[in-house]
Parts: sequence; C-alpha cells; structure tokens
Amino acid sequence: MHQMFKLISLFALFLISYNTSAQTHSIEQSLAPTLKKVMPAVVHIEVTGSPFWLRSQMPPSKQKNRSNAPVQAQQIGSGVILNAEKGIIVTNAHLVLKAESITVTLNDGRHFMGHLVGLDSPTDLAVITIKPIRLTAIAQTEDTVHVGDQVIAVGSPFGLTQSVTSGIVSGIHRHLGIEGVENFIQTDASINPGNSGGALVNRSGKLIGINTAILSASGGNIGIGFAIPINIVEPITAQLLQYGNVKRGLLGIVAQTLTPALSKALHLKHTEGALINHIIPGSAAEKAGLKVEDLVVKVNEDPITNAPNIKSLAAVLRAGSKVHLTLERAGKILHPTVILSDPSQKTTRHKPSTPQSYLKGLELQNLDRMIDGERVVLGVEVLHTATGSAGWLAGLKPHDIIIAVDHTPVHNLKTFIKQINAPTHHGHLLRVLRDFNKLYLVIET
Repeated sequence: MHQMFKLISLFALFLISYNTSAQTHSIEQSLAPTLKKVMPAVVHIEVTGSPFWLRSQMPPSKQKNRSNAPVQAQQIGSGVILNAEKGIIVTNAHLVLKAESITVTLNDGRHFMGHLVGLDSPTDLAVITIKPIRLTAIAQTEDTVHVGDQVIAVGSPFGLTQSVTSGIVSGIHRHLGIEGVENFIQTDASINPGNSGGALVNRSGKLIGINTAILSASGGNIGIGFAIPINIVEPITAQLLQYGNVKRGLLGIVAQTLTPALSKALHLKHTEGALINHIIPGSAAEKAGLKVEDLVVKVNEDPITNAPNIKSLAAVLRAGSKVHLTLERAGKILHPTVILSDPSQKTTRHKPSTPQSYLKGLELQNLDRMIDGERVVLGVEVLHTATGSAGWLAGLKPHDIIIAVDHTPVHNLKTFIKQINAPTHHGHLLRVLRDFNKLYLVIET
C-alpha cells in the first residue's frame, strides 16, 4: 500500500511538472512580445490617384460611374518605418505609382501626409517620408534566412489594419518573372491584397523582407506569398534616399546556371554558380578581364547559386560601383574587381564627319538591345545610305549590322570609326549581319 501511494504521488508530481512545462512552453511560443516591438513600425497607407490608373486595379463593380462624374480612386496597402528620426518609410512602388496624395496611418491612430521620395519599379520598392513625431522604427536583420525559419507577416489585408499571420520560409531566391529584379523569399504566412509593402519579420521581430506578391488564381491567399529580401531593400532605399532614383550599373555578362553535367564536363571544382557564356563587347566585364566559361561563385561576399541570383545582386548596385567577384577559371580561384559601367553614357547616333569619301552619305547608330534585363551595345547599325555614296555602291542597306572591319570586330561606333579610319590601299572589308545571315562587303574610296 505504501508503495502504491508512492507511485501515485510520483505520477501526480509528473503531471504537475508536465503541465507547468507545457504552460511555460506555450508562453515562450506566444508572438505577443515580438509583435509589441513590430506593430508600431508597420503603417497603413491609403493612396488617392489618377482614376485611369487606380480604377483599372479596382473590382469591376467599383469601376462603374454612370454619371461620368470625376471618380476619386483609392488604393490601400502597408509600409514599414525604417528610420524614426527622419520619418522614412519603405513600401511597394506599385502602391504609390502616380499617387496624387498619400495618407499614412500609424498603429496608434495618428494620420500623416506622406511625401514620395522616389520609387524603383524593377524591384517594386518606394520610399516615402512623414513628419518624424514619436515614431518607432523596425529592427533589421543581418542574419541569413533559411528555409524552415519561422516568420510573421504584418500589414493591412483588405483594409484590416495591423493584421498578423505567421508561417515559415518556404523557399528563397525565387524568380517569378513579375518584376525586373527578383530574388524573393517565399512564405506560407498568409499574404493578401493590402499586405503590399508590409513587413515580413523573423521570430526576433527583425525585418527580413517587404511583402509584395501572392501566387493565386483567385486573388486570395493559398499559402504562397512572396517578399522582397532585406539585401535588396537596403541598397535600393539607400539610392532612393540619396539620389531620388536608381541608376543601375552594367556588368555586361550573359550567364547560365551551372548544372552537375556542366560542372563535370568543364572539370570545375564547384557544383553551384553562374557560368558566363557571353561577354558583352566593351563592357565592364570585358575590361576587368572576365572570360567565357568563367564560373561566378560570389558577388562581393554573397554566394552565387544560379544565374538569376547574380543578376539580382548586381542590379541593386549603382553605376560606378566596385564589385568584387570570386571566379573559378580552369581550376583556379580568381578575385577580379569590376567597376560597373553606366549604360546611359554611350553614343546612340552619329553621322561621320571625316574626310574619307567612303563614309560620306552613311548614317549610323549603335545597335543596343535588352539582354537579361540590361541594355547593351551589340554592333553598328546602318540607318541610311545616300544614293551614289561609297556605302551604297558597296551594297550596304538600312538595318544592316556591321560587326567587323578588316577582320577586326567592331562593337560600337567608336571602334568602327577607329578601324575605318585606318590606312588602306584597297578599301575596307566589312562583315555584315543582314536578316540573320552574315556576308562580306568591300567599301572603297
């Protein structure tokens, strides 16, 4: 009997201990302490703008206006306070694009007029400011985000301000083809219309991303939401604050994601990275000595696991920035530095003013195209050949692309003029691309 009483006592003690432990665990799992720090830094944004722009984003029932009277269209979303002392808020560009007025409401109910500092559509980020009166800024993380990390989304879905959902990181480095620059964090935390521009934070309450999109056929949440990661948010907002715009530098490479088969075929040590398959002539990459079949494994200190990854990291850097790359080339590790070029600083049209008679009557321009989101010069395009001119007699036609002079490649007008001005006794041999066919022409004096 004594032994049975002892067993019952021990069992009761275990139940009490288990119950206390469960209660403690429940308290530790509560999000309330984290949200107490986060929610004052997440704001509700209401935008009034052009009816032709905003009405197109409204439900059909709200677009009707039988009286044809002017309609004041509105859109709602969220934002995050990054700097309390200066009243700096980051949100989505699509929310404030062409906004005529911006009203910001804090979690304590106060209203402020917002002023647009600048926006960047390729990343869907914008910066607005309000009066810095008793504001709370969000903490930003420097930790690496991993699949499986617990996260919290805060925003104003469907106008329900200060709404909170939680979930995990479902994926990283996601590319959907909806923005110009993408490297999304995927989460199953519910993100709905109105969450745009809101915060995605970790369990510590530190900002890891800005909510921007959902994948849904109906417009409602199905557990697939996306946020712009903090390593894109920070440099873009810095450019917008300093310059009011984003001027992307041009790296000048075309790359593909390394596969195990490619790694084996090229005898590479790495199994992940971005393999360069083309160097844009005259680009920053060419000047820095990069070569086809170089494998990019790091941009600055960020690891590169695929080709879109290198694009998204390079695209947040301003023209003139120095980029430190880590490459594998023929089994060796190299660390070149590339200074990103400014794609806007190039000649786009030129009428040669030179005494050589074979250039008279020719009108030329740099041929540029968008390649992997970057505008690059690919050759010299013929715009016009005057009847009877040397170019006309040689057979040049409008839309011909001159790619070489005397077996020397020409990448732009500068190299073309230099080569065509070289002394010759028998004219110049031109290599021309016409309707995807290559042919040779001789232009004579």
